Amino acid sequence: MINAENLIPRSGASYGDEPSLFSGERDGVLLRLFGLLPDYTDPRIEQIWRDLNRRPRRDLAEFCRGKGIEVLKQNGSMISCALDIATLLVAAERGLLSSNLDHLAGEES
Repeated sequence: MINAENLIPRSGASYGDEPSLFSGERDGVLLRLFGLLPDYTDPRIEQIWRDLNRRPRRDLAEFCRGKGIEVLKQNGSMISCALDIATLLVAAERGLLSSNLDHLAGEES
């Protein structure tokens, strides 16, 4: 089980050459997990996000946990990019990502 909270970058960490459009936490966690960020200009990815955003947060946490990623912090709150993580997991299931996510299988944190 990968604990996404452990992937939150320390303050001051940067990823890539481009300035972050979003939070360093979001970008750092997603890049460490998937090696990419969701392309919300793709209407299929945007629709996945919309569909997941309508679901109870508890369901998102259970879905991600079922895929091997814990998105709940030790205090019980969700990390800020949990919806993005779930979006990328669904997109991967549907074959919409160019990235190979096999590296997630069996990884522990």
